[in-house]
Formats: sequence, C-alpha cells, structure tokens
Amino acid sequence: MLGPRQAHSGIRHRWCPRRLRPHDRRRTHHPRRRLDCGGHCEHSSHRHQPRHRRALALVCRRQLAREQTVTLRGNRLPPRHTGTREPCWHAAAPAAGQLVSSDAEAGLAVALEAVERFEPQDRVQAQHRRRLIGFAARHPDALHRSCEAGHLTASAWVVNHDATQGLVLLHRKIGRWLQPGGHADGEGSLAGVALREATEETGIDGLEIWTEPVDIDVHLFVSRKRSEPDHLHFDVRFLVRAPRHAATRGNHESEELRWIRYDELTEPELGLDASTRRLARYGFNLAHTLGQRCDE
Repeated sequence: MLGPRQAHSGIRHRWCPRRLRPHDRRRTHHPRRRLDCGGHCEHSSHRHQPRHRRALALVCRRQLAREQTVTLRGNRLPPRHTGTREPCWHAAAPAAGQLVSSDAEAGLAVALEAVERFEPQDRVQAQHRRRLIGFAARHPDALHRSCEAGHLTASAWVVNHDATQGLVLLHRKIGRWLQPGGHADGEGSLAGVALREATEETGIDGLEIWTEPVDIDVHLFVSRKRSEPDHLHFDVRFLVRAPRHAATRGNHESEELRWIRYDELTEPELGLDASTRRLARYGFNLAHTLGQRCDE
C-alpha cells in the first residue's frame, strides 16, 4: 500500500511520517535558518556547525585572547598575585646571619616556599624552577656553599625610583657586567639575602625589595682564577627599587657601577648575557606594572 506522498507524486520510497528524510534534515539546519531564529533555537547549537566553521571560531577566540593580553615592551606582564600571602615592598634588610637557621632543612623549607609561589612567565623560568626544586629535594644542604654540586644564591635587579634605569656592576671576580647578588649562606629568606647584597654592593641606603621573585635562573659558575671547582648556582632573583636621587658607592666586589636604560640591554659594550637580559626585562616590566597599579 502506498503512502500519501507516494500516491500523489508517484515517487517510490519508504514513508516515514515521524522522521525527516535526509534532504529535509539538511534544509532544516541551513545557516540562514539559524540566523532567522536568532541563534537561540536547538538548530543553532555548536554541534551542528560545519567543522571548518568550528575551527575558524576557535582560531578567532584564541586571537582575541592574545590581543586582550596587556603587553609592555613586547613582554607579557606578570599576573597579579593570587596566593594567600600578598607581596609587598619591604625596606628592612636583615643583618648578616639573622635569618640563619640551626636546622638546615627548616631554612631550606623557607626558601622553597618562595620558589613554589613563583609563577613562571616562560618555558625557561618554568624549567629552572623545576630544576631548583628537584635539586633541593636531593641536597638538604643546598643553602650552604659546602654543597659542592651547587647551592642557592639570590640577586636583585635594582631600578631607580621611576623605573627608567637599572643598575649593573662590573664584577671584579667574574669580569662581566652583572646584577648585584650573592650566596645564601644558610639564610632561608632569599629576599633578605638579595636586599642585603644589593645594599652592600651598590652602597645605596633605603632600598626596597618586592618580596616575590621576579625570575629564577640556573647556571654554571666558573671561577677565572680556578680557586674553586665549577658548580651550579640556583639563583632566585628579586626586584629592588632605589629611593629618589640615590647615590651609588661600590665595594671591593665590583670595579664599576652603571645605570642603564631598557634599550641599552643589548649594547655590545656591556655584553650582558641572555640570563641577565631576561631578568632586566621582567624586572622593568614588574616595576612599571606596580607603578601603574599605584596610579589607579
């Protein structure tokens, strides 16, 4: 027995009154039909879009996300701190040995707390952070120079009060332009180590340090005089701000101090390595970010 449409049109196919045939289903989900319904009906759902449309939409969303990311000097700005302990500017430099713990593991735990709070901004920082945490897990004495394989150090990128210049020193022992810094020597507060070393090596009074790290670096230390074997330095780095009209006065560890601008980081005369340039970029960026937040 023929169905109603077969009897009327003479077309021979199975009659299915409760299900749309293929050509009717395609017509129902035509793009114009989706536009007419305002995109709110069941036919405008994501699963009915063609593959190339879904791929294009994904590319557009990613591009929009990149465009909405705030940038400064070509580098992504560090995010606002979201941890339980809010970072801040700290001005009091601990006296030498004040933060040395009799328990090496307790001091190392304090240092690792700051490292674990650090949010890497690129793959290099993420890799160095993992290496530091792994090394500390294998060497409980990583805060002390007696750990011959390597040990933790702390350094500072010192900017002037307006964050338009950074301070580098010509290291007498290494013979290169570097940022101020030194060994932890058992101190668990790496921010305190960085601030103390910056004060001693620059001679600037009234320095302030941002209590969260801005960079982490792992590098091989090679003494020019071969007075000690080669070993690794796991350097945790911080941003330090100088007061207005700060006067520099170097010590025996440096031959010269120099303020440099952002565009001088690649000057051949200075010969700054990639590690120091990375620290400077993130230090400048964080200093500008903090300045913008204060203006809001």
